Amino acid sequence: MAPGQSLSNTTYFILASLVPSTIASSFLLNLGNSQQVRFQYLGNLVDLESAISNKNKAVQLADDTHSVQPICLTNLSNSQLDRFEQLGFLDDLEKKAAEFTVSESQMTTIRPNQPC
Repeated sequence: MAPGQSLSNTTYFILASLVPSTIASSFLLNLGNSQQVRFQYLGNLVDLESAISNKNKAVQLADDTHSVQPICLTNLSNSQLDRFEQLGFLDDLEKKAAEFTVSESQMTTIRPNQPC
């Protein structure tokens, strides 16, 4: 791959199908984070929608008992907050609150002796 090029969604999905689900969720989470940063710099809502979509897929792939799940939920909720701030969809704000609640409860299940 030439410098400055990025992996497409299709490439990420192919890679994700070849590795364990927790690693695949990390691939998708990283892709979503990159798309969110691009949205923040360029303001293209398509990037934000792609970020939310990929982060949703990362949450679905992550095992509920694995430490990557709360990270995926937190990142997804941050993207939804960006969308709420741009478009004012109350549903995004409600999802963010619900995901932080789930994320916190999972962290205490996964790592009971460590604070969130």
